[in-house]
Amino acid sequence: MSRIEIPCAVIETIEGSMLRITYKNEYDIHLADVTELNDVLTDLVETGPIYTVVNANSKFFNLSKDAQEYLATTAPIVSRIKASAVLINNLPIRLIVRFFISTYNPKFPTKIFKHEKEAIDWITSVKQEYE
Repeated sequence: MSRIEIPCAVIETIEGSMLRITYKNEYDIHLADVTELNDVLTDLVETGPIYTVVNANSKFFNLSKDAQEYLATTAPIVSRIKASAVLINNLPIRLIVRFFISTYNPKFPTKIFKHEKEAIDWITSVKQEYE
């Protein structure tokens, strides 16, 4: 399993092109952070589709407007992300993620889950469409 730590998050390979992104607690995420995240995802999965499980459980972080827009629409990696499952167990982050989804309308399916197993099962079903 590959694991890379950057200032805003830890990125791990779950299986093949499925990656877990765990944002750090109490971190203000800016455009430079998500640009670095884009580069790490590209390094971990050099070609083909990418599937992400974003672990935001028990985390409190803030994504700047520029960072949100970049992640949803303009990051080079966006065309390769085929699905993103977001794990959330707290209301403030759930509100931020719902706002992100409704405002920036990511170019890839994005769904909220409470449990990682459910998230991975959903990602696995989406993967079957592309393989």
